[in-house]
Amino acid sequence: MDYMETIKTDMYAAMKSGDKDKAGALRTLFAKLKDRQINTRKDLTEKECISVIKSLAKQRQESIEMYEKAGREG
Repeated sequence: MDYMETIKTDMYAAMKSGDKDKAGALRTLFAKLKDRQINTRKDLTEKECISVIKSLAKQRQESIEMYEKAGREG
């Protein structure tokens, strides 16, 4: 099973179990992967999937740092 299918399966499982935070994170990740897939017009490789995941993680880390510098809690 590839990354996209695994994420999709996990997303649906989280939605069914009522884990809104996990479902939201996986939904965002799946949407970004699907968007990249549509833009490249081909299935994503493992390396491309990991690249998207890393970029999303970096964005979230930068957001956390900005919130902390501003003295706000998440």
